[in-house]
Amino acid sequence: EFQRVLLPPPTKECLQARNTVDERCSPNPMVRFGKEEGSCDTEAHVPQKPIVSSLKKRALDEDESYRSPAYDAVVNIKISDTQVHDMFRLWYRKNTDRWNYDTREAVCMWAAENIDILLRFKPNSYPRSFRVEEQNQPVLYGAMATAAICIVLVGAVFVLTFHYRKKKVMVYAQPTFLYMLLVGLIFLGVGAVIYPANVSQETCIAKEWFVLL
Repeated sequence: EFQRVLLPPPTKECLQARNTVDERCSPNPMVRFGKEEGSCDTEAHVPQKPIVSSLKKRALDEDESYRSPAYDAVVNIKISDTQVHDMFRLWYRKNTDRWNYDTREAVCMWAAENIDILLRFKPNSYPRSFRVEEQNQPVLYGAMATAAICIVLVGAVFVLTFHYRKKKVMVYAQPTFLYMLLVGLIFLGVGAVIYPANVSQETCIAKEWFVLL
């Protein structure tokens, strides 16, 4: 008759204290028995992972040089029950905003503390190496000159709008609204001048601000 043996639930510390393959094959029985800290139940795992078929088809249809690592990453990634329990413990330990941002912060904290585990799931061909190609300089200078001319023209329209602001047609068109529209066009022109410029942290921030504003 078999006797059911109930072991403590697996924890991160217990799994780390488990015997290695060499220790389990050791001729010394005391080494094969292992440490008391490693006596816990086997960690549950999912034998299969359902993935929508269109993701694989879309990924493999792309040329390898342009292929996204999403499919390979989804196939490789594996988060065990113990690791999920660690995230839940971090979530309940915060107990500040349990129904909103605590969950996100708990997952981010776990990812930061276990980045070495997540890096194992990175596809072999990533990160990609980038090759910097020389841009077409005449086209860039032509685009910057066109944007500068547009800025000058918008500035002239702004001055004329201010000069004729009391005319009937301008009053009907609401000068305040026209000023806002023209300022937006000037910002857009400045953003167009910055776009072809050399990439740096300052130009990237300036492009987003001027174009979005």
